[in-house]
Amino acid sequence: MKDFFLCHFPIPNFLKMPSVGIDISDGSVRFVELVDKGCKKTLGRFGRIDLPEGVVHDGEIKNKIELIKILKKIKKENNFNFIRASIIEKNSYIFRTKVNSNENVDREEILGSLNFKLEENVPIKPADAVFDFDILKKNKDNLDVVVSVLPKRIAEQFVEVFEEVGLIPLSFEVEAQAVARSSVLKGDRDAYMIVDFRNTRVSISIVSGGLVQLTSTLDIGGDDLISAIRKSLDISSEEAQKIKKEKGFSKVNYEDNLFYSMLSTVSALKDEINKYLIYWHTHKDNVTSDKKIKSKVKKIILCGQNAGLKGLDDYLSLGIGIKVEKADVWKNIFSFDDFIPEMDFSKSLEYAAAIGLAIRTNDEKLD
Repeated sequence: MKDFFLCHFPIPNFLKMPSVGIDISDGSVRFVELVDKGCKKTLGRFGRIDLPEGVVHDGEIKNKIELIKILKKIKKENNFNFIRASIIEKNSYIFRTKVNSNENVDREEILGSLNFKLEENVPIKPADAVFDFDILKKNKDNLDVVVSVLPKRIAEQFVEVFEEVGLIPLSFEVEAQAVARSSVLKGDRDAYMIVDFRNTRVSISIVSGGLVQLTSTLDIGGDDLISAIRKSLDISSEEAQKIKKEKGFSKVNYEDNLFYSMLSTVSALKDEINKYLIYWHTHKDNVTSDKKIKSKVKKIILCGQNAGLKGLDDYLSLGIGIKVEKADVWKNIFSFDDFIPEMDFSKSLEYAAAIGLAIRTNDEKLD
């Protein structure tokens, strides 16, 4: 019914809330805009600007002036005003807990109850944190909630930068939440592991019940693959990057040692994935009294700049014993029968977070 009214009685342009997501990582800034096309959303403007080394490190702004300059360029060229932004997992925390409730409990009461639970779950004092929650399940006497926590200091860094640029952040959220929003079909409550394989890091998260319930960041990435290829074949970084893209991680490369040069990094990734799968499948909140798993991971979803590495999905699937596939980041926005985006599939994998941020505005319109 809501979709019917949006199609036949569209919101006037001056009342529409822009759907723009900005993903700021250590190496780059990516932005995505979703625009209305009749009663559907389509891809609008998008882009990426690489950051000079050291501007952002481990999710913290180290060179405010340079970041402001880059964001001003994005604003000027695209005329953006309102945006949604993410903060990487290294500076954020997610935990699951229960709060006592009755049918008349309001949001402020829940936040008050959670304030007392912060210190026992995250290494940040309540006074130094900003947090929000999502309700996973409503029980008779309590609520099962997932809480996202950000250090106030980091959030204020980004707020100050955006204010200086003239961009108004409608929300900040943990990067893994944005990635999940674009990678998992809306309404799907099964459990999935998402592996966001970037150049300088890998973020692993578990999504269950439609919410991110576990997230962690690993200090390995695509740059480690390039370094290994470069050293093994005694070539430049540029040549190593080209070979990585063209040949990938496949056993057909046995003869030139390419497979073996990358094996250490990819094997370490596989071991970490296994470790978090075991943790999830044995966690007390996910196991019944008779030791049965409540929510078993159905598949592993790959995204990020290196998710398209040839042979990676097959290697992980065979080594772990779970189906592995690359993310379809458009599944909650449009069907390819209706619209073909200008962004190719391999590039879309690295925009998963920015797309998920932009989707949030659309979701809130429909709620």
